[in-house]
Amino acid sequence: MGDSAGGNLAAVSTLVGIDRQMAFAKDLQSVGLVYAATCIGCPNVSKIKHKKVIDNDKMTWFTMMYLRSPIDAFDWRASPMFAPQALLAKMPHTYSVLMHRDPLYDEAFAFHKRVLRAKKQTHKNGDGDSNATAEVEVGVFAGFHGLYGTNVAPSGDESVAWLVSKLKAHTDRHAREWETRHTTQTCDVSGGDRCPATTES
Repeated sequence: MGDSAGGNLAAVSTLVGIDRQMAFAKDLQSVGLVYAATCIGCPNVSKIKHKKVIDNDKMTWFTMMYLRSPIDAFDWRASPMFAPQALLAKMPHTYSVLMHRDPLYDEAFAFHKRVLRAKKQTHKNGDGDSNATAEVEVGVFAGFHGLYGTNVAPSGDESVAWLVSKLKAHTDRHAREWETRHTTQTCDVSGGDRCPATTES
């Protein structure tokens, strides 16, 4: 998981891992995106409306420091908003935290909608990817960029609690499934009984 630029890295790392069939991506159960920057340099209403939080000059500076050249902004490895639909459909359970007064609100919400749409379309087409039915949810809280995880306002803690509950549910479920698959059966053979056959995956 990650927030802001870290949310960008979390989304991109997940997509690159899936695209290149990396080992970690196969076991990735869920990803948390906290007001993630998903469309670098893209103009939108929230960036104008909430420019006092992060003004345009700062946004431009961040963009220049992040990219090799302006054209890189259209590469999905920099702006995951532009990732192919087939790749977005393979995202694991994806949970997004948004704050109302945030310049990144529009692009973070738009990315949430793109992932959701990609999964619905893939599932409708019956393409068979197991992640096509993965959950895609968004939690919107009263607050501003940078509030997540702070005690400045109640939504700082509330947003953490919401995201942790979502991520923990899949982590606990995965741990239980792994334990079930790898639990070694024990039996008493002192009386000559044979142990039942076990299968491990």
